Amino acid sequence: MTDSAFRYRVLGDEHALLPAIALYVDNGDSLGQVRQTLGDGTPGSHTKAQAWTDIQIQRRDRDGFTDRYPDDILPTDTFVAYSGFPTQFVIQFRDDRVVNLPKAWLAETYSQNGGEP
Repeated sequence: MTDSAFRYRVLGDEHALLPAIALYVDNGDSLGQVRQTLGDGTPGSHTKAQAWTDIQIQRRDRDGFTDRYPDDILPTDTFVAYSGFPTQFVIQFRDDRVVNLPKAWLAETYSQNGGEP
């Protein structure tokens, strides 16, 4: 019951989402691995996902873009949203593999003690 992935996937505890991602999801993980850990998530409609991708690509020259998206964003990337507290978290996939997951930020923010910063 203390495992954050279990609490999120099975019990629906939205507070457990970010700690679960910090502990169990990494860049390079397959879509299947992520779904096994967190559940299916919510794929955005193609139109919404494409519009979001286009906006982010247009903002490439903004400060922080390359820090946030070191592997860039390609029009063929897909995004899966997971409901969490206080906000949802969107995971980017390229060729069914996680890319641009902010592992350093997640590790710094959420430790193994139940998600306490």
